[in-house]
Amino acid sequence: MVGWVLAGPVAALAGLPAGVLLSVWIGRLEPPSAARAREEVNRDLPLAVDLLAACVFVGLPPQESLSVVSRAVGGALGARFDEITARLSLGADPAAEWARCSQDPLLAHLGRTMQRSAESGAPLAEGLARLAEDCRRERRTQVQLRARNVGVKAAGPLAACFLPAFMLVGVVPTVAGSFQHLFA
Repeated sequence: MVGWVLAGPVAALAGLPAGVLLSVWIGRLEPPSAARAREEVNRDLPLAVDLLAACVFVGLPPQESLSVVSRAVGGALGARFDEITARLSLGADPAAEWARCSQDPLLAHLGRTMQRSAESGAPLAEGLARLAEDCRRERRTQVQLRARNVGVKAAGPLAACFLPAFMLVGVVPTVAGSFQHLFA
């Protein structure tokens, strides 16, 4: 009884900050839908940039190219392209719109490439082709890194399963057999 009386206020004082920290940490976690959308954008971006480069190369203006690619790609990236196309069709300044896009961590490189072309008149098709190659290389690196990490992440569950099984199948019978010979 004395332990409960003494530990109660101490536990409450320790538990309150721990609960607040846990709440803040959980609040900062990325929702699964946002993680799926981010992964989808990362997966589709190299193809979308290639399609943009092809559309611009054949002479379509960037805004029309973006609309065509948006319909072709669909998904989360298509939705983002639709938002940009909508603002551009309402009369937004292309350089300002692409500068705004460059603030998005997933579309930053595309935004900077498009902004550079809108401000300076630099050839867009060449810049988009280089960007597509960079996106593919970055995506390939991410996939390889995840593939390498699978072995590391699998070690914990494997150890949790095989170690108890090894103990029960290999060590316990040996120890039990030793005790049987000692007492026989």
